[in-house]
Amino acid sequence: MSAITEREVKHRDVPVAYLWQRWFILIRQPTRAYPEEDRENPFTQVTISPLVTPDIDAPPEGYEPFVPTRNGVPFAFTLTTVDRAGTVKSWPAPLVFVQAGRDGPQVILYEPEKASARYFAVRQIQGHGQNLAVAKPVKDGDTAVEVAHLVFDGEIDVENVTSRPYLTEARAVVPSMRHLAPQAPAVDLVFAKPYLAYGLPPRGLGAKPVPGTPNAGELILALKSPPAAVDFSSGSDRAGGFVAPNVSIQGISRALGAIGESGNNPSPFDAGTFDPASFLSGAMPRLFGLFSLMELLKVAGFDEAPAFVSDALDAVTKMLTEATRLRTALDEAQERLTHEVAEASHSGAQAIAQQAKDLVDAQAETLKTHLDALVAAIQGLPANPETVSTAAATIAADLQPLLAAIGVPGLPAAVRSALEKLARTLKTLTDIADDAAGLAQMLQGAAGGQVTARLHWKPAIQPWGLPGVPNIFKPKDEHALHIDVEVRASATAPPAVDILAEIVDFDLNLIGDGSTGLMRLMFRRVGFHAGSAGKSEVDVVFGGIGFLGPLSFVDRLRELIPFDGFSDPPYVDVAPAGVTAGFDLALPNVSVGMFSLENISLGADARVPFLGDALTIGFHFCSKDAPFRLTVMCIGGGGWLGLRASPKGLVLLELGLEACACLSVDLGVASGSVSIAVGVYLRLEADKGLLAAYFRIRGEVDVLGLISASITLELSLTYHFETGKLIGRASLVVEVEVLFFSASVEISVERKLAGSNGDPTMYQIMPPDEDGTNADWARYCDAFAPA
Repeated sequence: MSAITEREVKHRDVPVAYLWQRWFILIRQPTRAYPEEDRENPFTQVTISPLVTPDIDAPPEGYEPFVPTRNGVPFAFTLTTVDRAGTVKSWPAPLVFVQAGRDGPQVILYEPEKASARYFAVRQIQGHGQNLAVAKPVKDGDTAVEVAHLVFDGEIDVENVTSRPYLTEARAVVPSMRHLAPQAPAVDLVFAKPYLAYGLPPRGLGAKPVPGTPNAGELILALKSPPAAVDFSSGSDRAGGFVAPNVSIQGISRALGAIGESGNNPSPFDAGTFDPASFLSGAMPRLFGLFSLMELLKVAGFDEAPAFVSDALDAVTKMLTEATRLRTALDEAQERLTHEVAEASHSGAQAIAQQAKDLVDAQAETLKTHLDALVAAIQGLPANPETVSTAAATIAADLQPLLAAIGVPGLPAAVRSALEKLARTLKTLTDIADDAAGLAQMLQGAAGGQVTARLHWKPAIQPWGLPGVPNIFKPKDEHALHIDVEVRASATAPPAVDILAEIVDFDLNLIGDGSTGLMRLMFRRVGFHAGSAGKSEVDVVFGGIGFLGPLSFVDRLRELIPFDGFSDPPYVDVAPAGVTAGFDLALPNVSVGMFSLENISLGADARVPFLGDALTIGFHFCSKDAPFRLTVMCIGGGGWLGLRASPKGLVLLELGLEACACLSVDLGVASGSVSIAVGVYLRLEADKGLLAAYFRIRGEVDVLGLISASITLELSLTYHFETGKLIGRASLVVEVEVLFFSASVEISVERKLAGSNGDPTMYQIMPPDEDGTNADWARYCDAFAPA
C-alpha cells in the first residue's frame, strides 16, 4: 500500500495550493504458486494484475485487513490462474489486503462468528460458467465443473507476512449432470473428506483404480446441499423402457463422474467396493417398473459401480476416440452375434441371427483394417496430414454399407445402438477430414468439438422373488443387465440423446416358482432403445415358454408360438405410456370327415412401459368375441383362453369352454329339436376370481306352423374366490304360441350354498338410533305380534 502527497492547486476559482494525498497499491509479488499438497486450493498458480492500481479510497486507520475500493466500490483485480489441469483462466475479483507491520497471532478472515461485512463482499469470485479442474485429471474434463462462483476463506500468517486462501465451496454445474439430465441445476459443492485427507491415487490413462488404496473411489467433491436427483422418468425419450436409471447424486468422482457417494461419512466406496444401498441411496431405480433394482444388486467390486462421466474433445481427438471405440464395438458385435447363433432356441431364430451375423461380418473385417489405418495416421500427426485425409475418405465410404447392414431384423438392439451411434458420429467427422481443407479446419479447431456425457453400467445382479418363491426372476448370467445412456452436444447442433437398456438370458417364473408355477417364460433378451433420431425400438426374443401346473393342458400350443416374433414383430405400437410389440396369427381351418375345427387364432404381445408400470406378457388362443368352433357329428363346442402376467404375478386369466349336442326331427306335419349344452367359465384377476359352470337343455316342437312350444331348463353354479361364496341358480322357461296368441312363464330360484364373507351384518343393515332402538326393526316385529 503506497501513498503520495502532493501540493497542488485543484480549482482555479480557489487558487490555493493544498496538500493532496492519493492512495494506490503496488503489487510486488504478482505471482504466487501453491503446492500440490494444498488440496483446498483448486489453483496451482495465481497472477494478479494490474501491478499498479488506479487511485483508490484511503484505507481504514490501523492495521486491520481491508478491501481496496474506488468511490466506495470494491476494486476488481484480474486473477490469471492455472488450475490442476494446467488450464489458464481469468477471473475478475476484489481482494483483501493486510498492511505489513501488523502485530498479533495468526488470523482467519472469514470465521462465521468473526466475519464482517467488509470481507464478505469479496468472498465470491464469479465464474461465469468457466470450466475449472479442481483436481489433477486423468483425461480432459474428468475433474472439471462449470463454475457459477467460488467462495474462498483465508488465513493470515502474521509472522511470515503472508496468507493462505482456500476454497470453502463452489456453486457449479457438473457437466455430466447437465447433459444427461438438463433439468439438473447448479449445486453447492465442497471438497470431499477423502480427497482432502489422501488426495487422488496416481493412475494412468486407461488404467483402473486399485481397490484398497486410500481414496480408491477417487472422490473429489461432495454436494453441500441435499442430493440432486438425475431423473430419467420424466419423459419417454429419457426412460430406459423397463429400467428408469435414476441416480441420487451426492458427490463427484474422478473415475466415475457424478455418483451417489459424498465421502463425508465412511463407506465401502472409500476402499473401492461398490455397495448399492449406499451408492444409490434414495434413487431406487426399478427393473420392469416393478421392484427395486437394489433388490437385485450384489455388493461387488469398484468396477460394478455405474460410470457417469463426460468429456470435451476437439474434433481430431474425437475422431481418434470414435475410431478406436468403433473398432472395439465391431469385435464385441461379432462375438455377440456368434453367441446368438449358437444359443438360438430353434432353427427359425438361428437363421435370422445367422443372416444378421453374415451381413455384419461382410462389412466388419475390411472396416476394421481401415480403422486401424486411420488411428495410425492420426497418431502420426502433424506429419503427413494427407494420409489422414485419405484414410478418412476410405472410412467415410465404408460406413454407409455398415449402417445399412445393421438395420436388418434380428440384430440385437444393443448391438445396433452401439454400432450406429459410433458410425454416424465418425461419418460426420470423416466427411469433414476427407480433404486437406477440412482437416486443416479440424486441426485449427475451427470445425468445433463435441461434449459427450455417458452413463454406462453393467452391474452384477442376483435372482429375485417373494417369500416361498425365490426365483420369480432368475438370470442365467450375473451380468445380464446393461444400461447405457449417452448425450452428445456441440455448438452447431442440438443435443442428441441415446438410451439403451437390455437384459439377456433370464427366466420369469410366473405365479409360482419353477415347476410349481403356472407359466415360465425363458427370454433370450429384452431390450429397449430410444434416441433423438428415429423411433423407439423394443427388442424381445423368447427362448421358450412353458405352461405348468393347472395350465399344462395347453402346453402343446407353445409349439405354434414363434418365440422370435417380437424381434421384428408384425406390429409395434409406440405411445407416451410405452411400447407394445406382438403378433396375431390366424391358423387355417381343419376338416377331416366328421371332424371340423374352425376359427382358430393365436396371439401374444409384450408391453414394455416407459414409466412406472410393470412389464407384462400376454397370450391368447382365440378370444371371447371369436371363440374356436369344434364339431364332431352332432356334437359341437368352442372356447377361448386369454392370459396376461407380470414378473410379480398373474394379471388376468380368462378361460371359457362349451360343449353342445343337438338332435332334430321333421315329420312333415310336426317338427322338433332338442339340445344339451355344458360349459365352464373361469376368470382370475389378481386376488379376485370367478368360476362358473352351467348345464342347459332346451326342447321345442312345432305343429303345422300353427302351434309351437318350447321349454328351457338351465342350471348354474358360480363360485367367487375372494368371498368364498358358492351360488346356485335354476330357471325353467316355458313358451307357448297358438296362432296370434303367445305366452311365456319363467320360474327361477337362487340359493347360496356356501360362504358369507362380505355379506352385511344386521347391525349394518339396521343400525340403532341414539337411544339404542330402531324404528324399522320395531315395525317389523309388530307385524308378527298377536292382534
